[in-house]
Amino acid sequence: MNGFYKFMKDRYGADGLSWGLLGLSVILIAIVWLLDIWFLCLLPIIPAAFAIFRTFSRNIPARRRERAFFAGMGDNLALTKNKFRDRKTHIYFKCARCGTVLRIPRNIGVKKVTCPRCKSVSEKDTGSAAN
Repeated sequence: MNGFYKFMKDRYGADGLSWGLLGLSVILIAIVWLLDIWFLCLLPIIPAAFAIFRTFSRNIPARRRERAFFAGMGDNLALTKNKFRDRKTHIYFKCARCGTVLRIPRNIGVKKVTCPRCKSVSEKDTGSAAN
């Protein structure tokens, strides 16, 4: 067991992205097996090989950048989902100073908005107020 610790000492190891890639590989194996698509049988190897490569990699900064990139993709996906869900009731926009995404209700006229991160105040027209 001591030899394995020595081997993994300067390596990145498994993280959530690596485990997610392995899970994707298992799902792809099940799909290929259930649908009997023989020409796609090598497809599940790609995410599994990338997960193994990441686990044994010594380039730790690159693996951290990859993890941050994929985590950011998940955040963007959640924001897009929320924007679509609230498209009739709210307006989403970015703070001009720091870029934080802000949300305010529609159709309340001109509204002063204070960014919670940088505390800058801006005015946003949300459409005509209901009379």
